Amino acid sequence: MAIKVKKDISSSPQPKRRLFFRKKEKDLSKREQIFTSAPIIDLIGYKGFTQNSDHFLILKDSDDGYAEFLTIRGQGLGTLSFNQQKAVIEGYHQFLSMYLEDFQIMISPFPTNTSVQRVNVLHRYNKVTSLIANESKPRRKHQLLMQQRYIKDQLSTLKRVEKELFNQDFILILFAKNQRELRINRDNAINWGGNSVILEKMDLEKKKLVLYRMNNLNTRI
Repeated sequence: MAIKVKKDISSSPQPKRRLFFRKKEKDLSKREQIFTSAPIIDLIGYKGFTQNSDHFLILKDSDDGYAEFLTIRGQGLGTLSFNQQKAVIEGYHQFLSMYLEDFQIMISPFPTNTSVQRVNVLHRYNKVTSLIANESKPRRKHQLLMQQRYIKDQLSTLKRVEKELFNQDFILILFAKNQRELRINRDNAINWGGNSVILEKMDLEKKKLVLYRMNNLNTRI
């Protein structure tokens, strides 16, 4: 379970996929920055990705610069003791006091990925199918047919899980005027997050999926 910034939005009439973002106001110091919320569809305009290993998002308005996506790893707070939960919350507040640059937290559902499990099960299915074709003993062949049926049921279950079950993904979005500044912001965020806000870099394919979800809110990936 990742930490939500402000409040439960399940009862809001706005779309369920929303983001919470921290922004500066002229009459407030950085340490007095506030949180507001807005529909995810209004989040960001972009041109594409940088052609380097960072794959930063190039924002549509040149004055806005670049953006970076980081995955916020879930903590499983429900399984932690009171003292452990307290430590995570204190670490989160410490992160907010140290990382003073603009950022946004996006909360969005992603389908459960069972591709690795399906590949393994399909390999077993093909192996058993080959054994059946070459088996002449009725008893052994019957056993293999039962295995094949069981494996086929496993494949059907995995496909159904991927189609129907969704995970709640939490994504931190960072901004900067140029790529050098964004690298510094990213490294600082990862380091200062520590064991409370565990941030992980996102590969290009996952970033594309994030953007796809942002632009196709009612479409399954």
